[in-house]
Amino acid sequence: MYAFVLIALLAADPAPQAAAPAAPTVSPTPREAAKNFAEDVKLLFKVAACGRMDVPLGTIDERAVNGHCADLQPLIDHYTKFWSENIEPLLAQIVPREKATTVVYPFGGGDLVTALGTYPNVSDLTTLSLEVVGDVRGFTKLTPAQLKTELQTARKNLELLYRVKHSKTDNLGDMTRGGLSGQLVFALTALRLRGYEPVALRYFTVNDQGALDFLSDDDVKQNDAALAEKKIKEREHTFAFGNAEIEYRRVGETQTRFFRHMGANLDDEHLAKTPGIMTFLEKKGRVFAMTKAASYLLWWPQFGKVRDYLSKNVDYMISDSTGLPPDIATQNGFRQYTFGDFAGPYLNDANARVAELFKDMWKKQPKRPMGFRYGYPDVEKNAHMLVTTKLEWNEPKK
Repeated sequence: MYAFVLIALLAADPAPQAAAPAAPTVSPTPREAAKNFAEDVKLLFKVAACGRMDVPLGTIDERAVNGHCADLQPLIDHYTKFWSENIEPLLAQIVPREKATTVVYPFGGGDLVTALGTYPNVSDLTTLSLEVVGDVRGFTKLTPAQLKTELQTARKNLELLYRVKHSKTDNLGDMTRGGLSGQLVFALTALRLRGYEPVALRYFTVNDQGALDFLSDDDVKQNDAALAEKKIKEREHTFAFGNAEIEYRRVGETQTRFFRHMGANLDDEHLAKTPGIMTFLEKKGRVFAMTKAASYLLWWPQFGKVRDYLSKNVDYMISDSTGLPPDIATQNGFRQYTFGDFAGPYLNDANARVAELFKDMWKKQPKRPMGFRYGYPDVEKNAHMLVTTKLEWNEPKK
């Protein structure tokens, strides 16, 4: 979802998949045999997301946590109020939420908060982006001064998403290289804001058959030992924790849901080397989808595999103009409905041919106003949004 130069992305490695071992020749480790970082994720939820969890702080500096939480609360209050007053009324009309239980969000690293707001009934949610998750335990090794600094950085990056409506790849990448995992901080803060709490955290890789191969306790110990003995670098250790599954539930309920993030380059060249990613998604069957602030990557031929997946497996998708191009959507039986204004792409290096298709589509459709940003603005700073659907369409009330 994050803005970055297209050329740089095409050259980037699919981080966790590149560092993962070759496809296993034995059966993948099932969820029930995975190492569960439940206590670690609950502690991070308390420290970074300021969630109410009955876990002791231990050696974590209480003053740093209290100061962070005092500064974080106004940001959460602002976002919650703006969403409920400006965004929720329209989405509640146009999104068939009762059907949206399985959701795929390409280029969506760090944006769990929008996904949960857009599709509140989701129980199986997958986001994919270049950013890896990282080791949840890293923050426990920070000094009080380091923790205070990294929590401050986390708030600044959260503000980009909560006030500007999109963030940047390098923001989350910088956080992951510190003690705090950017992906986990964003995800846990989203859970807290939407009224959920984490139950479990497990890490996994994806084999070539599309099965999740979870990290066992032995896998984690071996990775830790290799890092301690300097047999691997910190980067390789981080990549071993590149993909994560958070099991969560609404506060006060017992039913759990699943959120997974996969760190992967979604261009065709890299997906050809990691075929299990697309196989895993295809096994989900019919899905709902979303994308926003995705650098217009779906406009380019180099991202044909993920674009084809969306075209063939999605029933309903909500996006800004970085979603499916109009010609691709029409060829695959979708109808598209525009909101706001679109005079051209936000970024200069977007595909000019597709830009003209979008501009023409916006001109021909009825004016449907919107009073909020959903991802990028257009070149003239106008807010806009796009619905791409095969389902029955309900025209929103004025």
